Amino acid sequence: GTILQCRVLRLYDMTLNEREKRHNFAVQRNITDTKMIEKRLDQWTKPEDRSVGDKLLRFERFLKSEQHYQLMKDIRATEVLRRRIRALERCKQAGMLTMKEFNEQKETLSKRGRHSR
Repeated sequence: GTILQCRVLRLYDMTLNEREKRHNFAVQRNITDTKMIEKRLDQWTKPEDRSVGDKLLRFERFLKSEQHYQLMKDIRATEVLRRRIRALERCKQAGMLTMKEFNEQKETLSKRGRHSR
């Protein structure tokens, strides 16, 4: 009887320890503040940003909140630069010398698309 009671108490103690660990994790990362969570989610509204955020979410537990936020910000900046480089490469392939020419052509094409509907 007492051995069984000791095992039950050990299991219960482990459960309480795990609960306390999860609680501390939530408090450290300010997850309990729902307004802060909504603000974070609003920053990642574009689908491509969401996918990056979703992939990095599993690493959040290994970093401090500020470090994770900085990592997300840096990766987002990298993605913006990659998109910009791709746009400049398309501009170069189209034989344009400036981004202004590229933007003007893009506007012309989008206006044509709107008028043809």
